[in-house]
Order: sequence, then C-alpha cells, then structure tokens
Amino acid sequence: MKKKLVILLFLVNSFILLSAENGKIQQAAAYAEKGIWEFAGNGSFSAKFYQSHKEYEINITPGVSYFFFRRMHAGIRTMLSYIISNSDFSDKRHHFYHSIDFLSVGYVFKLRDQFYLDLAADYGITISKSEEPFNYLFTTALKYDLNPALIQLNLTYRYIDYKERSIMSDYSELNLGLGISIYL
Repeated sequence: MKKKLVILLFLVNSFILLSAENGKIQQAAAYAEKGIWEFAGNGSFSAKFYQSHKEYEINITPGVSYFFFRRMHAGIRTMLSYIISNSDFSDKRHHFYHSIDFLSVGYVFKLRDQFYLDLAADYGITISKSEEPFNYLFTTALKYDLNPALIQLNLTYRYIDYKERSIMSDYSELNLGLGISIYL
C-alpha cells in the first residue's frame, strides 16, 4: 500500500516539476478539457452497525484520471481502508487493513463559473487476505475550482457483491467524503 502511495506522489511531483517554467508554475488549462490530468486524494469515514458487531472504517483514496474527451475522464484509484470491528460476543477488537484497486469512468458537468459536478462509476476487486468481493462505486462529487486545484465534497454509493464466495450477503453503503485534487 505504501509503495502505491509513494509512486502516486512521485508522479504528481514529476508533472508539477515538468510544468514549471523559470521557477513559476504555468497557468493551468481549464478543468475538464481534453488532455487534462487530474491527481486526486479523498478521505471518508463510515460507521456500520450490525446485529452482532460494529465496524468503523476510515478510507483514503488516491487516484489519477485523464480527460480523453471534453468533460469525459477515465482513471484508476486505490481505496486504502483501515477497519476496527467490535464484536458483541467478545471484548476483543479486530483491526483490518485492505486495499481495492478501481478502474473509473466519469463525466463532468459545469454548474457555474467555478463549480462542477463529477459523476463517476468504478469497478474494483479487493486485494486482501480475506478474499473479499467485487466492489462497485458510484460517486457524485461537487467540485470547487481554485485553478489548478479543486476542493471536492463526495457522496459515494458502494455496492459489494460476494459472488457466492462466502456466507456473507451482498450489501451496500453510502459514504460522505472530502478531497482535494490538482489538474494539469
């Protein structure tokens, strides 16, 4: 997980340095135009209450997208999760770490001068010891443009499909998150 984060930070830093001219960063192109790269980082927290236990989850999601048409983008994201689970049957807390790599496709609507609405769909498979299921994300992000940075408020619907690999049933959740991104 740390290796992926270091690689992503290296790529962001490289693009910023390549776009610098005489010690000053050039004025960025308009957001959501063809040829723009977006480097993003989001964070969210969720609490889940089941009949027999409680779970608290913190997610950090770095990612990169490329606008291959005006307002249309594709990219990759990695959701890094830390989960604390408290069982009603034991006083012991369980701690889990896992990561999910996602392929993402989305479309951006311009609402006003500096406000955008980004709708994205993601497909991912969990990479963890617990052999978790297929994950589908549908994200709605309200973005405020600070040129060349964006501040965003995300609402993410996550559907988890176990594909008969375990006794757990499929489930879905809704997460609210905050993020920041840079576009070049």
